[in-house]
Amino acid sequence: MAAAAAAAAGQPPQLLDLPEDVLLRIALQLSLQGQLLLAGVCRKLRQMCAGPSELWRVVKATLRAEEGADAALQQLVRFRRWLRPRLPAVEHLQLSMWTPLTHTAPVALLDELLAGSGAGLPHQPPLPLARLTIPWLGAVDFHLSTLAHLPALRSVAFYDTRLRVFGGPLAPGEQAAQQGGPLPSQPPLTDFTVDGGQLHFDVQVQGGWLPLSVTALRLTECQLRDLPRGLLSSLTNLRSLKLHRNELGLASLSASLQHCTALQMLNLSCCQLRRFPSAVSALTRLKILYLHNAFSPNYMPPEAAWDALRPLTALRFLAVSGNSLPALPPAVVQMSHLLALHCEQNSFAALPPGPYLCSLRELLLGWHMALASPAALQAATRLTRLVLWRTSLQDGPMDPSLDLPAVAGEPLVNALAAMPALRRVDDSMKHPGAYLLWPAVAQVMWRVGQRCPHLQLGVLQRKSIGWGMSRLRQAEQEEAEEEQRRQQAQQGAQELEQGQADAGC
Repeated sequence: MAAAAAAAAGQPPQLLDLPEDVLLRIALQLSLQGQLLLAGVCRKLRQMCAGPSELWRVVKATLRAEEGADAALQQLVRFRRWLRPRLPAVEHLQLSMWTPLTHTAPVALLDELLAGSGAGLPHQPPLPLARLTIPWLGAVDFHLSTLAHLPALRSVAFYDTRLRVFGGPLAPGEQAAQQGGPLPSQPPLTDFTVDGGQLHFDVQVQGGWLPLSVTALRLTECQLRDLPRGLLSSLTNLRSLKLHRNELGLASLSASLQHCTALQMLNLSCCQLRRFPSAVSALTRLKILYLHNAFSPNYMPPEAAWDALRPLTALRFLAVSGNSLPALPPAVVQMSHLLALHCEQNSFAALPPGPYLCSLRELLLGWHMALASPAALQAATRLTRLVLWRTSLQDGPMDPSLDLPAVAGEPLVNALAAMPALRRVDDSMKHPGAYLLWPAVAQVMWRVGQRCPHLQLGVLQRKSIGWGMSRLRQAEQEEAEEEQRRQQAQQGAQELEQGQADAGC
């Protein structure tokens, strides 16, 4: 109304003449720091920013104090006071602490944030908080009961945090207060992440430390050496388990995996395993398996150990790269159901022929292996993406097998040109600017670009192009559509043949 009145008077509208919903949309484009400054402009904007509104649907705050840990913790107190009236509108809260709290006591951080919010009290509407992201350079205590009154919570993630997890239905400080009372409700969590830092489980932790609704659990690079007994036994709905970059003990891992019969994704990369995890043979629903650089440098899995993968007939993605394998294991060669295989950084010189090639959509291998395997690649008639990896100067000595003349690349060029489904070829580049351009590699990329204009040629800035569940669903959808087209073409051919036969009669 004020904007219309200003226009009628021939005056340009001012910012405060705009309707509040328009002001709100403008404020949503600002960073949190900008929104805080906006609240100090005038009374109208301060009132707009003061309480719960769409403006605070996503709050991403960073605490940092050059004065040290005590000053940073004081910032936490002030942030909690600021957050309290706005929390009823917050759906995603990200709180980052970038001042290292090295020598401070563990913080019951989630209790601190939710204190005074009224969550769980009678006649109080439930908080809409659905996602908590906590990059925190300090120690934090966690117990599920802290989140008991967040019925919308789906995702909790800690990054670079020294996290101490307590077991049992109640945290130690709450047990005396609620002896004999009902157990607190559990939030419908689906995703729980600890990435980096350190993860420590209280000795009482067995089951019940996460709700049954969890389907994705990520405990990565958090100095995890053993999984406590029964840790995963209650997570019967678990579909994705990522444990990479931990030096895991095989006994605790095997005992835990036997409870994960519904698992569809497992990542054991860089886990320094000293034996093959044969317990995976029971995971017959598994669709994605990462064993990249999975074993200790002092252990080479015998060929027979890989037979544990034979029961995994649902497997669609497999990474066995970085293990210095002398040959692709026969159990893998026989996998006619694979859609993607990553096998770079191994010791075998060429791809072996086998059933695994006929179903592949994506293949990641070393350049030297590709140059030595043009005939095998031509057997991959359904391959749509080929990624070729080479060692950079920063990774160590250069691979002498790539020191070939340009003409050595021609057989690979001919093979790629003859592959009917191929649509993309990528040259990986983990460390840009740290490569020698071998003549055979340059010949392939140049000649393929000339002969195959339909191909998309790319350079990857990083080698990791792994699959997740969303990529898997996309690939399975593409496979189903391809099968449907094949059946329609077959049916059309049969109808045409029948029509020609009828016309002949």
